[in-house]
Amino acid sequence: MRRTELLVAGFLAVVPAIAPACAQTAPAEAQAVTEPAKGLSHEPKPKSGDENKMVIAMGKATDIDQRIALAEALLAKYPDTEYRGLARLIEAAAYHQKGDDLKAVIFGEESIGVDPNNFKTLLLMADIYSQSTHRNDLDREDRLTKADKYAQEALVLLKTAAKPDPKLSDSNWNNAKKGEESRAYIAMGLDAILRGKFSDAKSNIQKGID
Repeated sequence: MRRTELLVAGFLAVVPAIAPACAQTAPAEAQAVTEPAKGLSHEPKPKSGDENKMVIAMGKATDIDQRIALAEALLAKYPDTEYRGLARLIEAAAYHQKGDDLKAVIFGEESIGVDPNNFKTLLLMADIYSQSTHRNDLDREDRLTKADKYAQEALVLLKTAAKPDPKLSDSNWNNAKKGEESRAYIAMGLDAILRGKFSDAKSNIQKGID
């Protein structure tokens, strides 16, 4: 059982009323980024046809290790690429999927440093910090503070986030945003559990499953 599920299960023992829904909505592993230039807070542009091909290949790769290798290859060949934030996001998500959250945090923080208004990266980092922090960690409060900060910033950005594809219906886009908002609330709920703030945990988890 994943640590996230154990935390939620422990909380649900205290607040059994929301158990059925919460058990189905615990944060999932970060999914691969498949649309290279979509959903970012700004629109990066390739400086050459070759760079464009590398970005597309990086976005379309399905193998975790291949995504990491392609992201590294892009940054090695084009160190000033406008896709640095995306490349680091892809690497962070890949390492999170591999269970290597130490590297995921390094690349995720770099991605945020390049593009602090990308809600995808903010949510990924909120997920990682809330799922990988332990009650007795010496840096627990710092990690949980970051998780809350990133989750809250993502919620603000999602309110005005533009559709990644104009063909996407308003209904489907609103549903997609609701799913992303749920990730933020669940992360904050898990943070509250670790802090022993069970009232806040219940409130946030309830928002995440509504």
